[in-house]
Amino acid sequence: KDLKKETMVSSLYSLAMESKFTEVFDRVRSHPEEAEFRNDNNWVTLHILVWKKAPLSALKAVYKAYPPGLQVRSKRGETALDMAENNNADGKIISFLKLSEHAQMRDCVLHLSLFQSSFNEIKETCKSLVNDNKILKDQCKNLLKENEEMKEYTTTLKNSTDALKFSTDLLKKEFNSLAHENKSLIESTDKDRKVLTSEFLSLKRDNEVAKIDWGTLKDESDKTKEGIHSMKVANEELKDKNELLATESEVLKKTVASLLGICNHLSQDNESLKDICNEVRRRNDTNASSMNSNLQGIESAISHMQKDIGGLNSQSKKRDLFISALQTLMRDFDIGSILGDRKKMLTPGSP
Repeated sequence: KDLKKETMVSSLYSLAMESKFTEVFDRVRSHPEEAEFRNDNNWVTLHILVWKKAPLSALKAVYKAYPPGLQVRSKRGETALDMAENNNADGKIISFLKLSEHAQMRDCVLHLSLFQSSFNEIKETCKSLVNDNKILKDQCKNLLKENEEMKEYTTTLKNSTDALKFSTDLLKKEFNSLAHENKSLIESTDKDRKVLTSEFLSLKRDNEVAKIDWGTLKDESDKTKEGIHSMKVANEELKDKNELLATESEVLKKTVASLLGICNHLSQDNESLKDICNEVRRRNDTNASSMNSNLQGIESAISHMQKDIGGLNSQSKKRDLFISALQTLMRDFDIGSILGDRKKMLTPGSP
């Protein structure tokens, strides 16, 4: 408490005493608990601010942090409002303090009314509890009567219990006899269990061996299944290849038949070409002998034409005679087929 008091004195209270009201405003917002500090005269920070005539904003901030400080009285019996009125404080501050005090009084009255209503409710509750207590007393009397009846019933039960106890003793004797018989049965059962256990272990070993053999057979069966599956796949592939080969064989057969037909036609065409070549050779030989005789005739005609031209003096007559002779040669020896379109130039009177 001393440490807290020292800290509080050195902060908000000290700032108020030094009239640093801006710092007071900031400090009380960050440390509202320091507004509860009281000095040796029982003054709170609200008394100091009224005494120092602090601004209304700082006063409101301190009041908001500790509203009960408005009702705190100093050792002289003064509240913060009494001190403000006695020191002729600003009217706004006095008005604020009065309004705050009236508000607190209204709150007190409201609390009193709420307390009164709560007290009335509690009073009604007490009356109800008194009535409930009377009812409980009556119920207790009834329970006492029932308790007496239960005692009588308990006595009857006790007598019945004694009879049951006697019957229980008889049952214990029978139980002991049965327990002895049960023990003998357990011993014989243990012997049978040992025999059955040995037989079970033997069967278990045989089962393990059978499991191993079954696993081996299963592996071999799996491998056989895989081999059969691969053979099926290979067989399907061979079927596909055979079908493809059969298709290709049919195509080849048709191609060979077509080639044979073409070869037959080519051999026939070759024979025809041989006949044509022989005919061409024969005609060439004939044409060659005919050309030789024609050339000899042309040479003799040219020599006669030269003689005729040499006897002429006029160039135009020489030319006309030459052209007429040349036309005769063309007609007699079919030179027009050799000249083609150029024979149009060989007309009398042309350049």
